[in-house]
Amino acid sequence: MVNIDLSSVLQERLKVKRADVIRLIKSASRDRRLVFTGHALDEMDVEGETQESVARALHTAKSFTLQDNGRWRVHGDELTVIVQMEDSTVFVWTVFTG
Repeated sequence: MVNIDLSSVLQERLKVKRADVIRLIKSASRDRRLVFTGHALDEMDVEGETQESVARALHTAKSFTLQDNGRWRVHGDELTVIVQMEDSTVFVWTVFTG
């Protein structure tokens, strides 16, 4: 009988999925394949940001955190962006400094 530690198997699968999500976010931002919600556009106006600056923040981000609601909190150098993936589309939900 083979003894398998299921927690380590699940952790490995989550790492692979996480790596895929990060790759998708970076690729979509590089190619400017982002869909901005009305709320995100409003917040970008308040923060003085553009679609270009948000795409750059996503592309260069180093921190990606999965939230309880299934969206990802992506920390750029000066911006935090909340995104959600559906298939290969990245939706930008909101943007704020910090």
